[in-house]
Amino acid sequence: MNLDKPLLILVTSASQMGQGQQTGLWLEEFAVPYLLFRENNIPVVVASPKGGKIPVDPNSVPDDSEKEAWADAIAALQDTRELEAVWEDGYCGVFVPVAMAPCSICLTTLWWRPSWSGPGHRAAC
Repeated sequence: MNLDKPLLILVTSASQMGQGQQTGLWLEEFAVPYLLFRENNIPVVVASPKGGKIPVDPNSVPDDSEKEAWADAIAALQDTRELEAVWEDGYCGVFVPVAMAPCSICLTTLWWRPSWSGPGHRAAC
């Protein structure tokens, strides 16, 4: 992996689904990998469709010990970059901490972008 470029982490901006059911990012699915990337000196850019503060799924709100352990990851979710603003920037790969259906839709969108088609691009969900 070429670490001259950062890793792009794509997260959701959705806070509701269906008939107003609250949803959001499952915090652990973001926090644990985010901290692992940072501990291994992998530069990251966190982006979302709308940018800004990311909603956290109410069922994944951390307890006090997790809040403390995940503080840097939680801080990274307070002001994400808008996805459209970073599409054309160069990245070493993409990480999408979501369920498989949204992940496959997101990755399909990425691969149809001219800057993302071609050899050397990697993504993981």
